[in-house]
Amino acid sequence: MKRLLVLFIAVLLLACLSPVYSEQKLPYLDPTLPVAVRVHDLISRMTIEEKISQIVVPSTAIARLGIPEYDWRGECLHGLWSGEGVTCFPQSIGMGATFDGNLIHEVATAISDEARAQYHYLESHGLSSFRTKLTYWAPNINLYRDPRWGRGQETYSEDPYLTEIMGVNFVRGLQGDDPKYLKVACTPKHYAVHSGPDTIRTHFCATVNPHDFWDSYMPHFEAAIKEGKAAGVMAAYSGVNGVPCHANHVLLDTILRKLWGFDGFVVSDGGGVNLLMTNHKYTHTPADTAKATLEAGIDLENQVKDYPELVKLVREKAVSEKRVDEALTNLYTIRFRLGMFDPPEMVPYTKLPYSLVGCPKHHRLALQTARESIVLLKNDGTLPIERGKYKKIAVVGPFADSAKLLYGNYFAGNPSSPVSILDGIREATGPETEVVYAPGCPFADGDILNRNPIPAEDLIPDGAAPGQHGLRAEYFNNKNLTGKPALTRIDHQVNFNWKTNAPAKGLHADNFSVRWTGKLAPTVSGHYRIMLSGDDGIRLYLDNKLVIDQWQNGNSNKGVYEIDLTAGKQYDLRVEYYEAAVQANVHLGWENDAVIDDNPLATAVKTANEADIVIATVGLRSDMSTEGRDWPSYALPATQQKLLEALKATGKPVVVVLIGGNALDLTWEHQNVDAMLQAWFPGEEGGRAVADVIYSAHTTHPADFLSPIINPSISFPTPPITQWQTAHIVISKMRCSIHSVMASATHISHTAI
Repeated sequence: MKRLLVLFIAVLLLACLSPVYSEQKLPYLDPTLPVAVRVHDLISRMTIEEKISQIVVPSTAIARLGIPEYDWRGECLHGLWSGEGVTCFPQSIGMGATFDGNLIHEVATAISDEARAQYHYLESHGLSSFRTKLTYWAPNINLYRDPRWGRGQETYSEDPYLTEIMGVNFVRGLQGDDPKYLKVACTPKHYAVHSGPDTIRTHFCATVNPHDFWDSYMPHFEAAIKEGKAAGVMAAYSGVNGVPCHANHVLLDTILRKLWGFDGFVVSDGGGVNLLMTNHKYTHTPADTAKATLEAGIDLENQVKDYPELVKLVREKAVSEKRVDEALTNLYTIRFRLGMFDPPEMVPYTKLPYSLVGCPKHHRLALQTARESIVLLKNDGTLPIERGKYKKIAVVGPFADSAKLLYGNYFAGNPSSPVSILDGIREATGPETEVVYAPGCPFADGDILNRNPIPAEDLIPDGAAPGQHGLRAEYFNNKNLTGKPALTRIDHQVNFNWKTNAPAKGLHADNFSVRWTGKLAPTVSGHYRIMLSGDDGIRLYLDNKLVIDQWQNGNSNKGVYEIDLTAGKQYDLRVEYYEAAVQANVHLGWENDAVIDDNPLATAVKTANEADIVIATVGLRSDMSTEGRDWPSYALPATQQKLLEALKATGKPVVVVLIGGNALDLTWEHQNVDAMLQAWFPGEEGGRAVADVIYSAHTTHPADFLSPIINPSISFPTPPITQWQTAHIVISKMRCSIHSVMASATHISHTAI
């Protein structure tokens, strides 16, 4: 009898441990219960090691509880960070220039539709895409306080009120309007008082008086929390009044939670926890760092480094397990609200079809937003261009012939049909008008103007079969070109932009390397410039001689080697490359002296002289003033300024299209060119939008909109960027005031069709 009783108990226990039984009985898996009850139940079942594993990025899987691994990192500043066919909307500073909160709500809704659709499509196919999740580090609602700031392009304005309108609408559009489920969760950033300088952001500490703190730097964050109901907040790398933001209890707890009633999660900026020790020198050990940031209010360590120390600290009673549970509650409440632990049929957003990604409706919205973002800075009656008035239009400048240059930073996707400015103008121009093009100049001194990939017919791989062309490629799942290759194949060219994706199945998306070997066999003799560029490390060997060596991390590594090559002769060629993290691209190109334009400026002037009107595209590339890199002045690059002056000297009407996110000193341009448009980074439809504005082929026109930042006339001393006073000073001396913009726009405003 006793044996039967023992057997019965054993069977009963076994049944209790079965997945089906667990799913039926465990409260955290019951979607009918309140989220708070489910979250509490789940956390109560975790060991301390498991708890700490969930407050870091990536959060590891807990198989026994049915919790999958989750990498929280997502980016969608003005479109999904990565993916085929995703829509690229205008950069944030362009969105701010629309002054239209409802439109930005539509944009954010479209982005989150694509986010959900792509996420579920990839998950259902066993795939993943870096930084395309259900939690997103956006929007950037910092204030653009100095025109030189590298990340100004990511913000909406220097004005707190406009930033508030844009930020609240973006948050609402991303997160959706379902009463129970979030479409995605977003984290307005970087909290708080963070407006550059970006080159020293990881240890810079701002000094701000109480009036500016509450009047300028807090209102838009408060609105994002109270009105937008943002699910999360990202802390800033920098500090405020002596205390790093990641350890600032007043910012993260007193104001955020107690004063504003925030109940979401706070995430560190990437590696920001560790910077407390290494850069701010605020703490001395990883344990001190983990304790200080967790207790200040950082719930999630983005890029795990120090929080594993918390296991020991909790066991030693140096850190309260209750605080760990609070962090877990903040995080898991959001994961449950995203529907991660509910049947898909209960979550309305799982039904969004993959066909939404890059759909025609989103293309039209991108075009509308780009049109409405463009600001007319000057017009002497040249615009709009009347179709048929000119027989030949010259489109000049380094931005004209590339749609990718119009994207802006924080976007690495691959839109299906992007439009360059040159293509947009050609499309909009009637058959009676010829459109000609000349680049005119490199972006800046030292830049390579052209990068033509070395064609396959001039390459012979090692071990080639008769008639085979290209290079033998060996791919390694490490950065050191060591061990057995994970993949060996023939690549026809070295001309790759993998972005955040793996080069092929079975290869890593980060921490990989490639070696290409073979012969360089030119079909034309001449003097060549061989160019190699990459993100990250690159090396080029020609006839076993190392001629380009940039074996280091960096997103703009490049080198040029000049050599005389003889047709029919074969040269040993070896290219080596490694990828460290995030973006991956490598390009091997050349120019023959027969096609090299030794004087692109003269060619542009000749092109302009032969035309009736000139459209000049100038500005700052998104990587010239960006995260980690401030623009050192208020001026255009010298190469581009020289181009504009040469075009002016032709006597032809000159229309300037300004690309970029920085406010520049345009004194010379206002005095010398005939019309000028600020197009920002207008996104995938930017070329078409610019053309539409130039021809006024739409009912909305730039006279209706003003610039969200000031274009200063810098003929007076300005303070260092660290003082954040530039915006206050130049506003009284600005070249492009509201009234001057409106007055100059009257020539175009009444003729839009």
